[in-house]
Amino acid sequence: MLHSYRAKKDYQVVDLALAELLQQMNKLEFTTVWGKLFQRTLFERVRFLAGHGYEDTMTVPKLYLQATKIVYVQEDLYCYRLTDGSVMSEDLMVTKIADFLRTVEENILDLTLSGHDIQHQKQLYANYLAIFAEYFESREMQTHPLYRKIKFRQFELES
Repeated sequence: MLHSYRAKKDYQVVDLALAELLQQMNKLEFTTVWGKLFQRTLFERVRFLAGHGYEDTMTVPKLYLQATKIVYVQEDLYCYRLTDGSVMSEDLMVTKIADFLRTVEENILDLTLSGHDIQHQKQLYANYLAIFAEYFESREMQTHPLYRKIKFRQFELES
C-alpha cells in the first residue's frame, strides 16, 4: 500500500454539518475508514462487522451519527493503491452485491431511526438496485434469490 503525505503550512479545513456530510455519502472519501481520524470514544458503541464486505462503509456513517463535530480537510493527503485481492480491485460478484446492499440498507435504517431525511440515500439506493438488477439480467440470472430480493426492493420503493 502506498501512503502519500504532502506537508504545507495551511490546509483548508471545513466544519461539516451532518446533513451536509450525508449528501456526500456516495463519494468514496466520505464512506471509507482510511484517511480519517476518529475519537476513540466513538468506538465504545460502534464496532466493525467482522466477515462482511464493505464493513467500513457500514461503520463510518454510524460513527458520523455519534460524533459531535466533524471536520474535513479539503486536500489529498492520502493515496490508496489498488492491490490484488483488495475489495476495490475484485470484479463485481454476488457476495459483494449482497454485502453492499446490506450496507446501504443498514445506513438508511440508521438515518431513519436517528430522524434524518433519507430521500437522497433512497435515490442512491434505487440507482444501485437498478444497476445490480441489470447485472443479473445480463447474465440471465433472474432466478437467483438475490435478484428476486432486488426486484422486490424496487417494487417496495415504487409503491
